[in-house]
Amino acid sequence: ESMSDVWGETVDLINGKDDGEEGDITSKRPDGLCTSHTPKAPVVVINSPASIAKICQAGAASFGPQLDETGITGDVVVGTDDDPTDGSSTNACTALTNGAEIDGNIALVDRGTCNFTTKVKNAQDAGATAVIVADTDEAYPSALGGSNPPTTIPSLRIRLSDGNLIKSALATEDVTVTMSTDPTTTTDSYRW
Repeated sequence: ESMSDVWGETVDLINGKDDGEEGDITSKRPDGLCTSHTPKAPVVVINSPASIAKICQAGAASFGPQLDETGITGDVVVGTDDDPTDGSSTNACTALTNGAEIDGNIALVDRGTCNFTTKVKNAQDAGATAVIVADTDEAYPSALGGSNPPTTIPSLRIRLSDGNLIKSALATEDVTVTMSTDPTTTTDSYRW
């Protein structure tokens, strides 16, 4: 379907045909922007401490509530579990053991051996308001897939380096982030 749409648009442009809502077909869409008719890109904004403040690219979850431009702001706490058999105590593949610290905060957990919905559900059960999954590699953060168990809090995935940046800062101070969609990633255009 996608390929036929591309060919149809190509034939239209070659023959000078214009659909009314396409806008000015002689001007190129700005680099890095998508159409406003697709979902906005998710981001994790590190608000404080100032020494690590930045906007982190993120991958959205296909489950749970979706974020908007307002998003969720809160302190970050690394979720810990007590299952050493999978090689990590921070991947939330079992119930979190630091629920008192997680409760009311955003949980940061590592990607690991279990599915994403299990991680988010374990953090949700510990009282987290949202979850950030730190990837195990430096690739652009892709989406978090899954559908069960049901979750009621939003979640996003970030790069390995951004997860490590947050964890390093947490060793000595509080880290506050905002998880949201980025309003600057779209433009009002139907053009591809």
